[in-house]
Amino acid sequence: MSVFNGNIFEGEFAHDLDSFYVKSVKSVETGSNLSEDQVEELLNYLVQHQGQSTAITINDQMPMMLEAEEVQCLIGELRFIKSHLD
Repeated sequence: MSVFNGNIFEGEFAHDLDSFYVKSVKSVETGSNLSEDQVEELLNYLVQHQGQSTAITINDQMPMMLEAEEVQCLIGELRFIKSHLD
């Protein structure tokens, strides 16, 4: 497994499963496995909300508020993650 340490997401790539295991969101520990489709869905949602604050949940766990700058940062992280799942 390859490790990813972004500003918003930290986790590991599970290449055998074509998924990304999220270990923390904004330094809050979690344990969520995101499929490539879920990464794409979250990415599309954030792109639609660029420039504004929004909340996200990962696998229906605790909501996390993201400021506009964090939304932009997470878009970049998700694009990187998605490119490594393709």
